[in-house]
Amino acid sequence: MTNKYEPLTDFLKSNPRIQIKLNFDLIETIISESLPPSARKHHAWWTNPQMQKVFGNAGYGVDRVLMRNEEIHLLMTREEIARRRHNKSSLQNNEDNEKQREALRLEIEEDYKTDIDELKKRERYFRLEKNVYRKAFRRALAMLMVVTVSLI
Repeated sequence: MTNKYEPLTDFLKSNPRIQIKLNFDLIETIISESLPPSARKHHAWWTNPQMQKVFGNAGYGVDRVLMRNEEIHLLMTREEIARRRHNKSSLQNNEDNEKQREALRLEIEEDYKTDIDELKKRERYFRLEKNVYRKAFRRALAMLMVVTVSLI
């Protein structure tokens, strides 16, 4: 069984503001139910253990209740502020790590392409060099044959 105020807790968790002002009608819209009559009559209803848990689970506490205006002002707890900042920095770190990994991958890929290009150049050079040596060897062999034939 879910708590009828769970949508309110979810709403507050998703809200990035440190201070939130909610009117009673908005709260009724969020929870899709009417508030009990005592919520509109008694200040203490908003600070009862059940409502403290609803707000506390979202990281908020009651700052003040304005019964005439039918408003409640909530203030994010220090612990929640610290937790959200930590989560935000963790997300930022993850994004930074993601960017670093991508940069490193691109760098390695570029180095790999450079190495491949260098190997291809060397292969062409050695092929050319091999042909030069082969031609020089054939010339030397041909000259040796000429010298040998002329000596005979």
